[in-house]
Amino acid sequence: MIGIIVAFLVGFMLCAFNARALVKENIELKKRLGIDDGKKTQKKSKKQLKTQAGKTNVQDEIAKLRKIGSTNRKNSASTYSNVHEWSETDEKDESLFDEFKDNLSIVWADAPILIEFNYNSSGDKIMVSLEEVSINSAGEPYFFGYCIEVNGDRTFKVERIASRIQYAGKEYSKQEFFDDVLQLNSGELL
Repeated sequence: MIGIIVAFLVGFMLCAFNARALVKENIELKKRLGIDDGKKTQKKSKKQLKTQAGKTNVQDEIAKLRKIGSTNRKNSASTYSNVHEWSETDEKDESLFDEFKDNLSIVWADAPILIEFNYNSSGDKIMVSLEEVSINSAGEPYFFGYCIEVNGDRTFKVERIASRIQYAGKEYSKQEFFDDVLQLNSGELL
């Protein structure tokens, strides 16, 4: 029994040290990038954020974080497995997706946080480095971040998340995650 308690305490302390190291790393990264923690994200469309000239905005900060993150990402064979010649249909689909993303309004953006959930009732957990939360014109929330499984950026419709969201060793309902972790009003967004 004592062995189990000792093992639990050692595991708990390792998790605490790792979490503390991640927090320090995030703070250090924010300082290097000049990101102010005191600022809350304004609810603006991506087009509006892009057109702000001469001002540091959330999009600039996210771009800086992505640039740093992309240098750490490894290219794998799966990255190139879907290479094919582009057709007009591909370009049209891509432009529709770009238009969709441009019309999303960002309601939360911060240093990326690692979350895990089941998507579309699949049995597999998806791990995502969450970078921003946006809403469309109908008020439906979307997560955007780097998906570990597909080795690339993805957008996830929150409505299609089929499980509790795991973050920092705890599981949250969608409402709890929005209210407690993201500090957003789940009543307005879900």
